[in-house]
Amino acid sequence: MVPPPPPPTPVRVSRFPYSVDELETLAKCPDSRLRRSAKMSLWLQTQPEPPRDTSKKSRAIVADYDAQCHKLLARCNEKIREQEALKANCPPHLHPSIDAEIGDLAYERNYTWWRQFRMNDLPPEIFTNILRYVVWSTSDSSEGLMYRLHLTWVSKKWRFMTIADQTLWSVVWMRDKAPYERSQVWLDRAGSTPLDIRINERDDESEPRFDHRSMERLLHVLFPKLSQIRMLIVIIDTWAPALILLRKLQKAGIMGIPINIERFELHRAGKPYVWAGPGYDAKLVTNPIVFCGGKAPKLKYLAINGVYVDWVRSPLANLTTLDLRRMALEVSPTLEGFRDILKACPNLHKLALDGAGPRVEVEKAFKLGPVEMPTVRIFVMGDFSLHYALYVLSLISVPNTRDLTMMNMTGEDYSSLIVAMTGMFKDVRLLTLYTVDVADAPWSRRILVGWLRSMPLVGYLRIAQVRRHIFDAFLDKPTSSIKLDEPVSSDDSSSDESTSREVLCPKLQFLEFQSVDSNTIIAFGEGRKKLHIPLRKIYVNKPWVLKLLKPDVEKLKSLGELLIVSGASPTPEESSLVQDD
Repeated sequence: MVPPPPPPTPVRVSRFPYSVDELETLAKCPDSRLRRSAKMSLWLQTQPEPPRDTSKKSRAIVADYDAQCHKLLARCNEKIREQEALKANCPPHLHPSIDAEIGDLAYERNYTWWRQFRMNDLPPEIFTNILRYVVWSTSDSSEGLMYRLHLTWVSKKWRFMTIADQTLWSVVWMRDKAPYERSQVWLDRAGSTPLDIRINERDDESEPRFDHRSMERLLHVLFPKLSQIRMLIVIIDTWAPALILLRKLQKAGIMGIPINIERFELHRAGKPYVWAGPGYDAKLVTNPIVFCGGKAPKLKYLAINGVYVDWVRSPLANLTTLDLRRMALEVSPTLEGFRDILKACPNLHKLALDGAGPRVEVEKAFKLGPVEMPTVRIFVMGDFSLHYALYVLSLISVPNTRDLTMMNMTGEDYSSLIVAMTGMFKDVRLLTLYTVDVADAPWSRRILVGWLRSMPLVGYLRIAQVRRHIFDAFLDKPTSSIKLDEPVSSDDSSSDESTSREVLCPKLQFLEFQSVDSNTIIAFGEGRKKLHIPLRKIYVNKPWVLKLLKPDVEKLKSLGELLIVSGASPTPEESSLVQDD
């Protein structure tokens, strides 16, 4: 086993401590465009280590430095109070510049306080708890992995405290190459704690990383800890490694090895994606693999993408999340099997069907009626033909859905689906529309208006690759009766109506967009503003930010607070809207 590599050797300056003036200057450097956490990291790389000896002279140096820091803290607090008083007595257009000054002062104050804080004097249990906050406070998994290593590089004590805490090493992203020595070190450090494991093809790989041999070697390292695995997420390209994993889990279950997996995700992505790709075993159609040998008593979250299992003998009960994606109909569950799975999950919270669902048995479905699922709060439907989407919609009843997603409904006019959905989702708070095709015609516009009118609680709209007339429908004036043969007034979405006018989705305050022309978004925001229900926040997906022109950015800022969202974690509004009242 090879331990993690040593930290890089930073460029050092020659003296310690630093003058207060130097602290004030360097706390604001480097480039202010960097995140403040990055600013601090880069600045620290230029600094010397504190003196290691405990001589009287060293203690005097540190004491003098602490005294200077206390003076700086007092001065920062005084300046902040002055700026806050100034803000309270100045016009609103000056507030942004004052807020920026307060922010810089607060950063300088916090940095100075942190720099002199005697972390090593804390009791061990408090010290450990702080380290856990550091590790678990990141939204990006790769950043969280590096934080663990950084903590071991600070000092001998920090290294000991970090390595001794098994929970800090319980999340393992197996990205290293065979023989997976780094991953083995992390598994050893995790001890007996529950494990969250992620395995995936490297982002920079042009060819599939895993074949059946490499997956076997990886599982040879991982499976001695099988009974500790709480979460297992695997993303691969081809059939061979997927089948190796499923067969190993099946064998373990049959042998009676305890399996305590609570969340399991297996994604066969493919580059390009094809169903019967390399390594596919046609015998699996008649003899599918039983997930975990039928023994996964703690399983709550199941996501299967591009693969399939034995739908009858696999332990698919008491799930809170069922996520099925990209699956051929001949290996999909039968209608009755699909209904049995849903009925066996009385606490299902999320149901996602993306290019996957039950086999088509129309007559039987008509006789059986829909399965009632009152606990479902998140429903995702995507990549369906119009007729199959209508079929799936007839099989289920999810009236309490808070988060509704439609995506990749393209190549046809899905107006008929919108008609079928009208009135089915009255409790929706978060609406996602990704690439949904609806005809641009007066009669289809009325259909859209009727559908939006049936969801008055929508507060968050996430949207991508839809045409402008769908945005315009949000601005139309609803009528007491929707007549499909009446033309839409050209003034419906552009006139400045009084506050007494009924507005579609009156609670809509948050918009998240990507792959949409900025002029369309600006027109939508201006239209909502004219209706006296402006947007509070506009989120832009991170990759789309670079495509926005500066004038468009300024216009968007005038319509609401403009923020960048990475997609790695939900926004605060998303999380709160889905939760029960």
